[in-house]
Amino acid sequence: KKSNLLKSIFSLQKNTWFSEKKIEAALQEIRNFLYSRGFFDPQIDYRIIRRKKRFLTDIIFNIKTGRVSTINQIKIVLARPNKNLYEQIKACFVDKVYIPYKFQKNIEKVYKLLRRQKYYLPIIRLNEKFLDKNKKTKVDLVVIIKSGNKYELKFEGIKNKTGLISSVWEKKVVEKWAEEESKDRIRYHLENKGFLNSEIESSIKEDDFTKNITFKVKRNKRYKLGEVLFTGNV
Repeated sequence: KKSNLLKSIFSLQKNTWFSEKKIEAALQEIRNFLYSRGFFDPQIDYRIIRRKKRFLTDIIFNIKTGRVSTINQIKIVLARPNKNLYEQIKACFVDKVYIPYKFQKNIEKVYKLLRRQKYYLPIIRLNEKFLDKNKKTKVDLVVIIKSGNKYELKFEGIKNKTGLISSVWEKKVVEKWAEEESKDRIRYHLENKGFLNSEIESSIKEDDFTKNITFKVKRNKRYKLGEVLFTGNV
């Protein structure tokens, strides 16, 4: 849509001061937008029209998008072979044309699929190989997936709090940070319940391709609100 294209041109905005130096930046923004929509060889010309009486400048871009890129094949590579997981991931990629911003949504589906199966810290990389390098109308895609370990979150001394901390592990983070952030969330939850001096330890045991993370909690004494006193001029 033209409206979406216009929104993507940040270098040239209506009612702002114009400089020809902004044109090259605007051209790159247009190319970036068209690339995201699957047009990898656009032809772009422009004209500058100055309206001296009103001190305005009009810029007219003439765009020939060319053909959208079609997908020749999609290859999925799992760093750790798993036939069942492979079939589920394969079902996320049914595209016939290569539109990068839409293809990225497919990759997000894979992230969600892996997280549902407790692969919380996967790495997904996409490689493109255009078969006609000049026009770029046909492409082979390789999706490389490092699912990493499964994570089982366990709790001792407290009810299951997976729902409280699972979102921490769903972010693209390092394991140690997620572990410490999880303890902070549990601690804050307990403080809101009146357990002001809780102690939380965590440990990780690896079993084949699964990491069992256990949060061991000592809630200690629970504090209730005592008297509320006011002093001074109230």
